[in-house]
Amino acid sequence: MSYGGGMRRKYIVFLFFLFIQFSPDAYSQKFCNILWANENLPKASLNASMDGSSSAVYSLNLQAGGYSTAIRQYEEDMPSFTSVSGIYRYWLQYPDEWQNTKEGLKYRIVTNLELAGSQEPGVKTVVTPPQNFTWKNILRCNRIGERYNFTQTNIDNIKIEIDRGTAWPGVYTLQLPLKVAYEENKGRYSGQSGGGWPEYAGAIKSFSPINTDNVTIYITSKCELTSRYLSINIGDRITPDEARGGINKNASLSVVCNAPANILFSIRAADMQDGQINKTKCGPGYCTLSFDNDESQKTVKAIRGTTDVPLSVNFKSDSPVAGLFEGSAVLSMDVL
Repeated sequence: MSYGGGMRRKYIVFLFFLFIQFSPDAYSQKFCNILWANENLPKASLNASMDGSSSAVYSLNLQAGGYSTAIRQYEEDMPSFTSVSGIYRYWLQYPDEWQNTKEGLKYRIVTNLELAGSQEPGVKTVVTPPQNFTWKNILRCNRIGERYNFTQTNIDNIKIEIDRGTAWPGVYTLQLPLKVAYEENKGRYSGQSGGGWPEYAGAIKSFSPINTDNVTIYITSKCELTSRYLSINIGDRITPDEARGGINKNASLSVVCNAPANILFSIRAADMQDGQINKTKCGPGYCTLSFDNDESQKTVKAIRGTTDVPLSVNFKSDSPVAGLFEGSAVLSMDVL
């Protein structure tokens, strides 16, 4: 069967029009960047002991938080009762070079914390690792001068390098030139518009240093006598007249220290005579041992290395007899 003409197909075209309305927030980012200062100074504590002249590094226990005041603030398009994600972190600022005390002790602050994106001449500014956080239903961005009570936090990775230098043994309390601030960056503001965190290093320079009343360094020295025995020969040929008049002999003892030290030397007779602590029996007479101050004890400032301490002996006998004789005393050494 054949047809005289072909069949026509009809098409219907549907046209769709899509109208999209963008809210203003789609083109803008919400930011609230705040620098806080602790009202009670952050506290550091350290209880360290060292001897010798070599330097040592100690970890500092640093705690911050509590009631704080907003010092700097930057915001963009922060509506009321909004939720926003961002980070918080601590800022720390200190001079990078060695600090010298009047007592001869040297120290400096060291850390491997990340350098802050903004720096100030004469000091080094670092930041703790950023902690992610979401602030939910915040009323608005805090204003300068407003207060908030933050949780007390331990700040890690802060160390003190100490070189005793020429410092004498003793107890030292260090006043560390370390300043601490707290940042909230709601919205992760990058600083591209100025304001906010690029200004924080400059602002922190006016902060007060932390409380370091509990940063204490105990310095001691190690000292040893070069010999545990000191032998003094009064003489091979002594006349009776010399013995009755008294014979003086000079000697010295040597002490070696690994650093400067105050040492108290004391003499005590093995067989005390006449109630005198440094007068001991020597054969038919007695020997009186004393330091150059004519006393039985003396405090000596010993240097690093060898220090010689003069010592004198006086032998006297009212009834001298011929023959060998000896006497002894005990020398005590206390490193102060």
